[in-house]
Amino acid sequence: PSNPLMARGWASPFAWFVRSTVHFALAPTREAVDALATYLQRRQRQIQRGRDGPLRPVVEVGAGSGHLARLLNATGRLSPPLVATEPFPEGYAQSEDALFGPGFGDGLGGVEAMRDGEAIARHRPT
Repeated sequence: PSNPLMARGWASPFAWFVRSTVHFALAPTREAVDALATYLQRRQRQIQRGRDGPLRPVVEVGAGSGHLARLLNATGRLSPPLVATEPFPEGYAQSEDALFGPGFGDGLGGVEAMRDGEAIARHRPT
């Protein structure tokens, strides 16, 4: 960057932590996750209004490691739970195991290995 202060900022220990452990654009706070879950819940119900049958899931296509899906599902607001899909989740799982230890996030929001079109066709999302 042309700004030397900005260059030093990206070399800081905090910037290294963010680049190494979370997606550069995803450093979610509890409040942000709760607000997003509330919004998705409201939209899911608005879209479903007037349709027969059970609520359809929200589908996160290209979910990477599924971290955001796990956080959103942990709020308990989405029913059915958000479905996370990623064409190649193995690479994300290996990097999270290396960073956080084996089994990081097991149980909430497992990522289904499938391409975008397949995810839409299978889950028929809201």
